[in-house]
Amino acid sequence: MELWRLRATNTHLYPGAALAFAGKEAASAALGPGDQVLVEFADQGVAQGIVVGGGVGDPAVVQFGAHLTAKGTTVQPARWVLVRSADGLRVKRRES
Repeated sequence: MELWRLRATNTHLYPGAALAFAGKEAASAALGPGDQVLVEFADQGVAQGIVVGGGVGDPAVVQFGAHLTAKGTTVQPARWVLVRSADGLRVKRRES
């Protein structure tokens, strides 16, 4: 089980959002089931999640818990599908 630290260029996740790996080589990164994910947003907010499906070469399904933005807005728990991109990961879609 790994801990993956990611940086987002925005204050929240949405389809098409880019995520960059922090502290690891993107070329060797492979999220796998059970891995923990920590996303730091542009406003310094943080979301924690766990890979619950896919991964290791396939799109990773990550369940994120509720979190607060820097302005105090609550973001509800959500499940997102993340895919590899040339420079890290990209959000493909939100699952219900």
